[in-house]
Amino acid sequence: MQASQLPTDHPFLLKNPDKGLYLSVDVTCNRYNHVGIEVNCLDITGQINQLWVFDADSSALRSKYNNFVLQYDAEVRMMIVSPFDARSYKQKWRYECNNIVSVSNPAFVLTAGEFSVTLTENMCRRNQIWIAEDSNDLLVRSLSYDRFVYIISSQLDSCLEVYNNVLLPFPVVRCWNLSKSQNQIWCFESSTGTIRTKLNNFVLEYCPDEKGLFVRPFNVKNKNQQWNYEEGRIISLSHPHMCLANLVLFELALVEIDVNELHQIWFFKGVEILPAPEEEEVDVDDSDEREEMERKMLPKVRNICPKPQCKDFMIQTAVLAERVLSVYNSGKNARLEFKVYLLKAHKTKRQLWHFNGDGFIVSSFNGFVFSATGDL
Repeated sequence: MQASQLPTDHPFLLKNPDKGLYLSVDVTCNRYNHVGIEVNCLDITGQINQLWVFDADSSALRSKYNNFVLQYDAEVRMMIVSPFDARSYKQKWRYECNNIVSVSNPAFVLTAGEFSVTLTENMCRRNQIWIAEDSNDLLVRSLSYDRFVYIISSQLDSCLEVYNNVLLPFPVVRCWNLSKSQNQIWCFESSTGTIRTKLNNFVLEYCPDEKGLFVRPFNVKNKNQQWNYEEGRIISLSHPHMCLANLVLFELALVEIDVNELHQIWFFKGVEILPAPEEEEVDVDDSDEREEMERKMLPKVRNICPKPQCKDFMIQTAVLAERVLSVYNSGKNARLEFKVYLLKAHKTKRQLWHFNGDGFIVSSFNGFVFSATGDL
């Protein structure tokens, strides 16, 4: 691609070569408000919140995550994404000499900081350079019927998963960390309008009595087993005003459609199904089949206890096995304290900790001591 142009026909990543970080929408913000959703710089994840599209007609830089566009908010002094407004020059940009230039204030360009991004005067510095990169194997928001996919939530990097609860007659469906196991593979069937699991060939069903989601044998007369996919939402055919939502702590529910709720948005990632070698066929004792299925469905949790000789380590929880404690900017009180969030592990210095001689957990990023507040 030419250095003076941004692609207009496909999504791309925007990388700052000075920091080695990518322009990203803050996925920890669950809801849009009057200010907008913060934009920052993060390590490469390949997730949808790092994908951008340049609209040449409107000169807007649009996020694939929620279809909002980039702008600078002077009141909060940060870059945000917000709904498109054709009258707003703050949402218009030019790409010149690898700089993203503000149309409303041409002397100012997009500037990368330490995991943050802002608008500053053009000083021809390396942290003001942005390179458009193509990326493969990304999440998509377009649904391909009759093929195996992972159904991934826009929040917390979790996906739909079948979970066998021995207290219930049929397996339940929940959100869990993506592990690419058999119980996370699904297929949208064009002929029936159902969402079928590869695990046992059952289909996703909403049960109004239990107010839960299960997988059960297909019933052609059951409207609770039929679904539509519209504008990123998985909508129930029997309850067309309701859609699937990934709520707090990986809880899956059917809720009222709300265009402002990002946890109602779902994406898809294709699954490559490889044939099993014939010589590796294994006979399974039927009596142990249920026990083996339950074992496979248990969440994978790594041992995070640091070894004595290990100086720096990461801290994760059993519930969010793919996320670790990360030091994050706290705004006005940054000199006194830093907030700590659970973010995807990238092994950056903000995610490294060590024990001091007094038994405190100390951040390797700034030397501050970790402490939990009562409302953590």
